[in-house]
Amino acid sequence: MSPDHSPATETIEEQRGDLAPHALFDTIAPNAGRTPFDMALVVANALGAAWATYQLHPDPRGRLGFDRALRDLADAPGIEHLEVGPRSFTWDGSEVPASHAGAGRIVDRLFVTGVASIQFHSSPDGDDLVALFDVIRRTPTELEEKGGASIVLKASGVQSIRLLDRRVLSNDEDRDDPIENKAHAGARDLSAYAGDPEALAAALLEAAGGDSTVLSSLVIESYQRAHASIDPEDIWEREEIVHTFVDMFFYFPPGHQAPLISEILALQHEAPFRIFLDQLASHELNELAPLLDPETHPLLLEYARISGDTADRSKEIIDLINESGPEDSVDMVVARRIEAVLAPGSDDSDASGGNALARLADQRPQPENHSATGTTVIQRLLAVVDSNPDTRRVLRIWAGKIAHAIRCGDPESALTWLRAVSDTGSLANPSEGRAFQALHKAVGVDVAAGLAEILHATPESVEGAELLHRLTPHVTDHLIELLGSEEDHGRRRELLVMVGEVSRDDPTRVVAHLDDSRWYLVRNLVLVLGRCEHPEVVRHIEALATHLDDRVRREALRAIYALARTADIEPFIGGLVDPHESVRKVAATILRTCQRAELAPALEALLASPADTAVKLDVIALLGLLPGGDARAVLEGFIQARGGSWGASRTLRVAARAALGDLR
Repeated sequence: MSPDHSPATETIEEQRGDLAPHALFDTIAPNAGRTPFDMALVVANALGAAWATYQLHPDPRGRLGFDRALRDLADAPGIEHLEVGPRSFTWDGSEVPASHAGAGRIVDRLFVTGVASIQFHSSPDGDDLVALFDVIRRTPTELEEKGGASIVLKASGVQSIRLLDRRVLSNDEDRDDPIENKAHAGARDLSAYAGDPEALAAALLEAAGGDSTVLSSLVIESYQRAHASIDPEDIWEREEIVHTFVDMFFYFPPGHQAPLISEILALQHEAPFRIFLDQLASHELNELAPLLDPETHPLLLEYARISGDTADRSKEIIDLINESGPEDSVDMVVARRIEAVLAPGSDDSDASGGNALARLADQRPQPENHSATGTTVIQRLLAVVDSNPDTRRVLRIWAGKIAHAIRCGDPESALTWLRAVSDTGSLANPSEGRAFQALHKAVGVDVAAGLAEILHATPESVEGAELLHRLTPHVTDHLIELLGSEEDHGRRRELLVMVGEVSRDDPTRVVAHLDDSRWYLVRNLVLVLGRCEHPEVVRHIEALATHLDDRVRREALRAIYALARTADIEPFIGGLVDPHESVRKVAATILRTCQRAELAPALEALLASPADTAVKLDVIALLGLLPGGDARAVLEGFIQARGGSWGASRTLRVAARAALGDLR
């Protein structure tokens, strides 16, 4: 058999029916009356033919069957990807009935090596196709050790073809550890991390072994694959992917964020990465800018130029570069660009550039007017934006300004920013909708600590008190965590007061922490709830009357009585038989003030129970302090009913007679 007429070549010609060889080349013309599914069928058969030729010849390049397959694959980007099933390729949910025998063999090979989809970013050449086949011919174990077929193919330098590992599309429920696959955590099921970007960040960090370069590669690869795996028309799924990855970005250490953002800036001309960058507020980029290599700043400028055409964002990007970039690189880049635009061909370009920069600087508001000017801009932006993404981005900037002002100890500016949206128009109720969500994401434990520091430095701060009141839903959990970890007694007392303030309107978040394992924190929270004037929380505190720690039990009884003096006396009766004396004393003190008809019968039942003598002595002493005839009747009945004259019985009878004498 001649080298130009291999079995692969014969099969291609057979699958074309009566097409002549020259007609075969004609069929590759773009949009030549073929549907996308027809194109998928051609691509599937072409892959099969190329694979068959590859299996027959050490170097298939130049072979007729291989070259014809390359021609058919020229239009592969038109279908974007083929999914790999157990027995055949599928496209858009439908099985592709490829007729070439090699198609079935390559599907088997792809499936065994864990490939879920082949993506075509551009038309592959012979080297790309050979590199793909060199990868999938390896054993699954070898590929797994190197991070999967996708990673190995990318490492070979192939740009036109991307592989999507099956793990990114299917949920491996057999694993006990959700991040067990350390070889390539970014290729795991992203749906398993929906709403949990912190877990996804941890998985990727573990997979990268702490190496920032490897991490950047994993994140970008996972992000590309996630976008490639969804329906291009499914806006909601794309938005979910973007939000998951953007939120995940901020869980990485700063030393890992800078290399990653540099890589993303280099890919800004690709739509998914442009969308990613658009989600970052200027203050977030501002925090990263000092960490970037000076060579990256021109990329930021390029992003500012392009994004400025559509989103009016160039000014904030250029501002952050000027504020944080090296003077000898970024400022000069900006100056040269301004000179090139405003003074082309001028011999005195330096002066022209300097004047241009001065004129631009004059247009910026003075520092003392930044907050007022910013709030005005925010209000105007919210009045004109007409899409959810635009609104979310503006609100993220707004929430970031509030958080930044609090961290900087500037309650006046923080309150100004907060009022700009919370007191304006349709967003006047901050407890609902997008404004609430943006603020909740921006306010972390560092912001709560900043607010606590403001109130510590200036306890009488009206602005600080108003911020605490307005931010109650966002800071309560963080304040409680600070309270649990604070070692300084004075600061702990201040935090306790703050938690008490935020619990007055809604104690729900405080109640949610009553199951904390730290007894001292639970005791303090019970103390707070006892003063919140919300009787409905009693049912949550009653369970703490049997807490393992006596200090919590003691505080729980006090809180129950403070919140509902007419509550069921059962917790206090239970307190009388508590093994710790201090709890029994608190219970007795509370019951002494109770004017309840059921009290005397409950105490009588305790005297008849097998309780310890010390407990019964406390009960008798309490009966001697209660007014009314009910207590007298119980004591008289006890004296008459007791028999014997020795030991505990005699001690109790003597105590009962003494208590009866007190009543007389």
